[in-house]
Amino acid sequence: MMTILTRSSDRQTVSLGNKIASSGEGEVWETNFSGILAKIYHDSTPERIAKLKAMLANPPVDPM
Repeated sequence: MMTILTRSSDRQTVSLGNKIASSGEGEVWETNFSGILAKIYHDSTPERIAKLKAMLANPPVDPM
């Protein structure tokens, strides 16, 4: 069964492929976009949402 999600930033459909990794925080999946992965969190707490918003607003100069 394929999981299909909608990306909130632009309402584009994203299909999840193979699960790559799993941790206590969430799971990482391949997507139908070349070079793009999806991290699906187990719990979406207000703290985690605030952390992600801060990370998006302040990306690293060197993403490596």
